[in-house]
Amino acid sequence: MIKNPDNYLEDFRKAGADIISVHYEEVIHLNRTIMKIKELGAKAGVVINPSTPVSSLKDIAEYIDLLLIMTVNPGFGGQSFISNSERRIAEAVELGKSLKANYLI
Repeated sequence: MIKNPDNYLEDFRKAGADIISVHYEEVIHLNRTIMKIKELGAKAGVVINPSTPVSSLKDIAEYIDLLLIMTVNPGFGGQSFISNSERRIAEAVELGKSLKANYLI
């Protein structure tokens, strides 16, 4: 999880990244960021933190190629699995089906 990921998209692509994922919580204009990643020729992923509702993705899910649902809070290792993560993953699958989105989870 980095601050201002838009500043690094081209660098990640030039370094060989085929998929570039950004944290939902760190991007101001997520649709613009997703479109920029795709313009660079990479697949676009979105990462959501444990406290971010899956429903917040309903307007962007059809545009992304990958969704990562964090099962611990970002920042340090050794954390315990957050128990509602399985429910959130199931919710994301259902959202994807309802929108005919093709993202991987």
